[in-house]
Order: sequence, then structure tokens, then C-alpha cells
Amino acid sequence: ASFRASEELGAMGASRRSTAATLHRPRRPSMAAAAMGVVALSLTGPVRRSLSGFARPMVPGLCPHMSAGGLPTLTGGASRSGSSSIQRRAVEDTDTMGALFTKYYRLQEINANLEADTKVAVVKDLLEVLDDLERALQTLEADTPAHGAVRVVTEKFERKLLSLGFTRMETLGTSFDPQRHEAASKKDADGYASDMVCEEFRSGWFLGERVVRPAVVAVAA
Repeated sequence: ASFRASEELGAMGASRRSTAATLHRPRRPSMAAAAMGVVALSLTGPVRRSLSGFARPMVPGLCPHMSAGGLPTLTGGASRSGSSSIQRRAVEDTDTMGALFTKYYRLQEINANLEADTKVAVVKDLLEVLDDLERALQTLEADTPAHGAVRVVTEKFERKLLSLGFTRMETLGTSFDPQRHEAASKKDADGYASDMVCEEFRSGWFLGERVVRPAVVAVAA
């Protein structure tokens, strides 16, 4: 009985030593942990810092050179080489993004100019129709059905131009501006100083600050 009890005590001691050895045995990193470490090496800047928390569990046994934050580090010449490579990549990325933004804004400007050019090309021809309607209003007798119909069409036409961004020039009483006006004649006009617009023969129009069509006017002598 004493011999049997000694054997049982020996077996229990061996079992405890085996369990302790198993618990203190260093664990090898899994393939997933190793893959995450490689990904962490390729990250730079804020992204790498934000993922540092996920890299900490990979520290044991993954790499002999690990930082306190859990990310792999390089030493000596390899560290300097890696740092310069990261900086060079960051500069290249910044230059690429700058070039892309420049191209984007340039395309936006080209599209805006193209849209304006298309509007001007179409409306320039349509303004001749407006000229005919306004001349018809001047020749037709007021308070007649024909005059009322032409007036309605003319006003609708002008409202449509305004909705497209076009504005009519104010000419009467303004100083003559060769960039905005075409002088058809020069005459004496009571109430107007010299070189003031005293009569409008054809309306002028803007699209924003752009002159779509100069006004044809008479200038006071």
C-alpha cells in the first residue's frame, strides 16, 4: 500500500510539472498575426498610428525588433533606409494628389467656360428675334390686340433670358464705354452731358461680367 501511494504521488508531481511547462511555453505567432505584421510594416502616417493598437497582440515572438507601441522597427542602416523610403513615398503621394487636384479644377474651369460659350453662341442669334419683337412694339399702335400679344411674347422672351443668367445693359444716361457700347451717331441732346448715352437703338446684354453683345447707342455731343 505504501509503494502504491508513492507511485500515485510521483505521477501527480509529473503531471504538475508537465502542466507548468505547457503554461510557460512561448507561443508561436499564427499566420494571421504574421500577415498583420507585414501589413503594419507597409503603413505610414496616421493610418499606421491608428492601427498600432491592433498590432500589440502580435508582439510576442513575431519579430526581434518591435517598438513599445507594437509596430515593427528597424535598426541601424535599415532604419535610416526605411525612413527615407517612407518620406520619399509621402512626398510622391503629395505631389500626385496636388497634380490630380490641379487637373480637376482645370477641368471644372474648362467645363464652366464651355457652358458659357455655348450659351452665348445660342443667345446671340436669339437676341435678333428679341430685336424684331421690340421694333414691332414701337410700330404697332398701343392698346390694340396685336400690340398686347407682341408685348406678352417680348416680356416672356426677356424673362427666359434672365433665368439663364443674362442681364440687360442699362445704357441711357451712362458714360459712353467702347467696351460696352457701339456709337451709331453723335447728336445734341438736351439734358445729357457730352459723351453720355442719350438714345439706345439696340439693347446690350451681359452674362455675368462678360459682354455678350454691346449696345448700339447715340452719344450726346
